[in-house]
Amino acid sequence: MDLRSDFPFWLLDKGILYTYPSLLNDITTDVAIIGAGISGALAAWHLCHAGFKRLN
Repeated sequence: MDLRSDFPFWLLDKGILYTYPSLLNDITTDVAIIGAGISGALAAWHLCHAGFKRLN
């Protein structure tokens, strides 16, 4: 395993599950949640229930 990497250890250890392409254009949004931990998941859940729509 290469310990000098740009990726976190857990991604290298368990494998990168998903890859996301870079944005090709600017987008406009009311809310952006940065992070995928429990706090980000709960924030997204509450915002969806408050009427904000999710972008795919």
